[in-house]
Amino acid sequence: MMTMQVLVGVIACAYAVHALRVGVGIADVTGPPAEIAFMGYAQLEQTGRGIHLRQFSRAFVFEDTNGEKAQRLVFVSVDAAMMGHGVRKEVIKRLHKRFGDMYGEHNVIISGTHTHSTPGGFLMDFLFDLPILGFVKETYASYIIGILKSILIAHNKLTEARMVYGEAELLDANINRSPTSYLRNPPEERARYQYDVDKTLSQIRFVTPDDKILGVINWFAVHPTSMNNTNHLVSSDNVGYASILMEKALNGNTTLPGKGSIVCAFASTNLGDVSPNTRGPHCEFSGKVCDQEKLLCKLPKERCFATGPGRDMFESTRIIATKMFQTAMKVLNEPGEDLTGPLGIVHQYVKMSEEEVAAYDPITETFNDSEKVRGCLPAMGYSFAAGTTDGPGAFDFKQGTTTSNPLWNAVRDFIAEPTKDDIKCQAPKPILLATGRAKFPYEWQPKVVSCSVARIGSFFLAAVPGEFTTMSGRRLRNIISKTAPDARKVVIAGLSNIYSDYVATFEEYQAQRYEAASTIYGPHTLEIYLNKYVELTEALISDKSLEPGPEPPDLSAQLISLVPPVLWDSTHWGHEFGDCLVQPQKHYSYGDIVIAHFVSGHPRNSIRHGKWYLAVEKLESEEDDAWTVVATDADWETKFTWIRDSKVMGTSHVEIEWEIPVGTPKGTYRIHHFGNYKYVLGGIYPYHGFTDGFQPYTMAVPILGKIVIVVLILGVIAGMTTVIVLTVNSDSVEEDCCVVEDTEPIYKVGVGIADMTGPPTEINFMGYAEFTQSGTGIHLRQFARSFIFVEGDKRVAYVSAEVQAVGIAVRREVVRRLQEKYGTMYRLDNVIIAGTHTHSAPGGHLVYILLDISILGFSEESFNAYVDGITRSIERAHENIVPARLFYGRTNITDASINRSPFSYMSNPPAERNRYDSDTDNTLTQVRIENLNGSLHGVLNWFSVHTTSMNMSNTLISSDNLGYSALRMEQELNPGAFPGKGKIVAGFFASNLGDASPNTYGARCEFSEIQCDNQFIVCGAGERCFARGPGADMFESVKIIGTKIFEGALEILNSPGEELRGKLKVVHQFVDMTVQEVPRYNPVTRTFESNETVTGCAPALGYSFVAGTQDGANTLNVTQGTLHPIEGNPVLGVINIISNPTEGDRECHAPKPILLATGRANEPLPWHPNVTSVSLIWLGDLAILGVPGEPTTMAGRRMMDVVGQVMEENGLAPKIVVTGLTNEYIHYVATFEEYQIQRYEAASTIYGPHTLDIFLNKFHEFAEIAVKDGEVEDTPAPEDYRNRLETFIPPVEVDNHEENSTFGETLYQPIAEAPRGATIDATFVAANPRNDLKQESSHFVIERLNGTDWVEVTNDADFNTKFIWQRIPQNSSRVRIVWTIPEDSVLGVPHRIRYFGAARTATGDIQPFTGESDTFIIVDDVAGSD
Repeated sequence: MMTMQVLVGVIACAYAVHALRVGVGIADVTGPPAEIAFMGYAQLEQTGRGIHLRQFSRAFVFEDTNGEKAQRLVFVSVDAAMMGHGVRKEVIKRLHKRFGDMYGEHNVIISGTHTHSTPGGFLMDFLFDLPILGFVKETYASYIIGILKSILIAHNKLTEARMVYGEAELLDANINRSPTSYLRNPPEERARYQYDVDKTLSQIRFVTPDDKILGVINWFAVHPTSMNNTNHLVSSDNVGYASILMEKALNGNTTLPGKGSIVCAFASTNLGDVSPNTRGPHCEFSGKVCDQEKLLCKLPKERCFATGPGRDMFESTRIIATKMFQTAMKVLNEPGEDLTGPLGIVHQYVKMSEEEVAAYDPITETFNDSEKVRGCLPAMGYSFAAGTTDGPGAFDFKQGTTTSNPLWNAVRDFIAEPTKDDIKCQAPKPILLATGRAKFPYEWQPKVVSCSVARIGSFFLAAVPGEFTTMSGRRLRNIISKTAPDARKVVIAGLSNIYSDYVATFEEYQAQRYEAASTIYGPHTLEIYLNKYVELTEALISDKSLEPGPEPPDLSAQLISLVPPVLWDSTHWGHEFGDCLVQPQKHYSYGDIVIAHFVSGHPRNSIRHGKWYLAVEKLESEEDDAWTVVATDADWETKFTWIRDSKVMGTSHVEIEWEIPVGTPKGTYRIHHFGNYKYVLGGIYPYHGFTDGFQPYTMAVPILGKIVIVVLILGVIAGMTTVIVLTVNSDSVEEDCCVVEDTEPIYKVGVGIADMTGPPTEINFMGYAEFTQSGTGIHLRQFARSFIFVEGDKRVAYVSAEVQAVGIAVRREVVRRLQEKYGTMYRLDNVIIAGTHTHSAPGGHLVYILLDISILGFSEESFNAYVDGITRSIERAHENIVPARLFYGRTNITDASINRSPFSYMSNPPAERNRYDSDTDNTLTQVRIENLNGSLHGVLNWFSVHTTSMNMSNTLISSDNLGYSALRMEQELNPGAFPGKGKIVAGFFASNLGDASPNTYGARCEFSEIQCDNQFIVCGAGERCFARGPGADMFESVKIIGTKIFEGALEILNSPGEELRGKLKVVHQFVDMTVQEVPRYNPVTRTFESNETVTGCAPALGYSFVAGTQDGANTLNVTQGTLHPIEGNPVLGVINIISNPTEGDRECHAPKPILLATGRANEPLPWHPNVTSVSLIWLGDLAILGVPGEPTTMAGRRMMDVVGQVMEENGLAPKIVVTGLTNEYIHYVATFEEYQIQRYEAASTIYGPHTLDIFLNKFHEFAEIAVKDGEVEDTPAPEDYRNRLETFIPPVEVDNHEENSTFGETLYQPIAEAPRGATIDATFVAANPRNDLKQESSHFVIERLNGTDWVEVTNDADFNTKFIWQRIPQNSSRVRIVWTIPEDSVLGVPHRIRYFGAARTATGDIQPFTGESDTFIIVDDVAGSD
């Protein structure tokens, strides 16, 4: 006890002696956001066009009051690419005016975060400002003013505090982008480390005596290059967003960025070879992994890119930032280690080319005084121009180049010729730019750098003037730790005070990859720094003063700029500045993007620090017209995009976006735009303008407001599916009646296929209910495949439609059109249409509110496309009805599906489960249709798997795995025919797929990649649970699963099979599920309990419905298996305003906690159907059960078992198949036992726990009727709601082509030569594809020259093609056409891409146009590639 008291006393004494005071400050430093090039990627065309995330300067001032004179230290982390000497010098100059010698060169460290998405032109050294077109005064001033302000705020807030250190490992957030260079370092040295990048996040937090957080500084090694070189919006990138996330978490989520008292920095460290693009480098066109050493690809001009973990750069930024933020919060919430002791700092300027120092041995970690090494004048190597995988360079430069080129040497020598000593000093680097010799128009790169070491007690901070690689940083940290024994923690602050490019190790330098080629002071640069930082550290711990060193030259009087100024602004005719050109809609949902356009001035007229160009405001008092700002252009959810309309006239406009966050409070909002315009005769004047009010989740029609609430609330409703039911009965056939003469066939069969592709753009897909999953083109077209069976005077049209589901409205319109042509031959009771359940096709055709709500209502375009295609396919089948024989077969397919709710499946009785080998149905069932001559007429296949290989990130129309199986089989059976054009039709129908997923890799957590909790499908905080398919991406997974199903079908097709004989009967009935009262089914005894009846319920969805599935996870905090209402969730709570369930509803649905009583919601029309369609087709001795939803595996098995018993009782061998999603969509059908678990499928079983019992009774009744050739009771069809439908889908108003272009013009030509297996593409000026869906034709074709004629090779229905449409400003658009060249392609002859479009004029006319690319040829390989 006494020892502990002494220890506590010593610590307290040390803390008292070195009383630390800390001040924190944050200020806006955003540079000019328009028409200034960004600094980082050195892309001249990457100029600013607006703001996504503002730039901030975060300052931390430290004061140690020990001794006669207080010691001070300033550390600033600024959201900029790096820091320049000119900016730092001016900041210090202005500080000196205020505070004298308190702050100076010796104690001010300014570190850039290294974002590559902020304006440049402030570094003064010519090479660094060259891609910016020279010096930019606006950038320079913005950074000085913002940095100074942040320091002044911190200075004025100095308060007593203690400093606490913590750290944690952070995985999956960075990779080494030059791993082969890293491997050049000695094995003995590498063996000391687990990873080839630093995975430790280091943190110091500042805490007041009453334990309140003042601020936090985090260091983690990663390049802020999640935003790639195609970005044009100012962004602080991943580290900047991590800072915003942490500041919001600590200041309160409603605090605007930059306005909170707690300041959190994520500062740069040794990030030189560290990338956030964790998917690694792949070739631009082929998608193959790049050559690891040289980062080369096979195709000419094909560049090597690395990509982040997200679907695009914005999502990748969010993912990496969130990982850093979460790790930082984890460290913050742990005890940590108090850091006590003196405050100090030493600084020195160093002229690198004049340094001669002792060589360093990385194995012994010692200096060899007998071996001297020296620095060189600055020079850049050839591989500098190759760029990196984060941002490839131009021309034909390669990584790892150690030889020179005479042509480039001539260019180099024209600028400045290196001496023989330069060449020798820099070896093995071949000098591309002798920047140390270049003097015109002024210095190209710094010769003098700034070096600092600071300490706060046992925490040492090395401020370095560049980008140290991983191993360089490790060596520096180690040498400082050895020099200062009391240095408990050493952190590197990168890109501080001056920028001098990279610092690679001597060993890495020999490889001459980008980082080494950019190590400008030669191979021994790091050794100079190691010696210098030992000297600085020794001076610091011994309190020894050092000479300041030679100060860098002042270049301010020599600077030039080619950046044009803003000349004037003017408005469009009839408008004023600030006028709103495009108003928002009146009503929105969570996740929707509000868009508004304003007449604007140039944003460079005023940088608006501490203000903003946009504000989202909420009305607080209508009487006082009082509005509160809830978001600005510094928030993640907003985008501010400036668009130049005319340079001559000086006109421009801004496009403002706000993605409404989930949980946004109810109320009236508006978007407020602020700006300044420059008058043509001089002067800059402010203006502002705002939109009309809008409401996040209420609509003008009150009940429709409730609809949108649900849309927003349900957000990402995973697995919302639609089901149509078929039912046909066949007569009982005696044993002695089973032989039929071949000359007198029982059946006549017709087959037909037609294109039913819906609108490919700007219509949301139906399935995942992901509001951002709006179509942008086509990968696989949608087809309807019809099979008409005729026996005597009986017939049935049985259709497979490649859509999520087909509802009563589509089927009713199809029948109406058929009756116009054929009379009553086709009716609602014998036209059976089943959806394949693809989740990648346009929705808006199902009529019921909840089913169309995620599409923003009814889509006339989708509806008509589906009706047209299905009708045509039936008409074609009708026209080619021929005598035929039917053959039945089955096979098992392994590894094509898994049960996504195995926990629910296990709840079924063990005695029942023991009858089956698997928890999914792995059987593929097939009916083969042959003409009398034995030739094939058509094929029907059934298999239980969700068509969700394409995940919710996909925005290209796709028929998914079952559609690919159909294309493969039709290609096999119709050699040479294009998709949809062959005579033999192969249909693949969805079966009992409710819990069957194609994502066989299983469910894993989004970021950590660990397996999800099996029962509740949950992960750690902020992580969703996703399942993945067997492929490298969703496209490959489609191909793998589709191929497995196709190969199984082909296996059956090539076997004899069992002929189907017997009569045809169709039993169909409309069933009101809410009034059914039936005997309960006992799955163990396989009997109905006549003494116990059960009932259906009014439709309702449970809480787990919004949990989604691992095929499509939700974004709300709801888990699978939720058995009780979730209290306190404002998002879920508002659902009660839609409709309240009765006590009877709650009792009926128990144990389901009702989230949404859809059966009680009937305005403006019903939300769910009460009446649905049930059918049975009896085809000889095959029973095809039509279920209007998604039965789970065991639910489907019970259905087949019930019908099988009837068949066995009547002497028939059971042959039964379930067709899901038939005629109507009612969500899921789970078993009673699965319902008790209340996972997604059960929560989506809308008619209550006994839904399956009702279907079992119905199918038992239908089977009895079919056997006895009876008739089913005629029941009324559901009401027709077509005349009451609402839509919020905007139409196509007008198409414009880009300035100085024409529709169909080729913007980007295909490469001239490409090998088989490569990807080739072209980009055209486009119009909206919704103007002409090109059903039965194509949006493009690939053609090959055959003699003097061009012949079609393929089109937009082929798996190897992609048709990708992109909206750009001013109602203009582009389309990118991509073709992966097949291995059987013809070599050596010209090919071309032809695009067919249709533009809508201002008068509403549709004008067709075409475009064609330059020709290209296919070769064996590309000459000269490695």
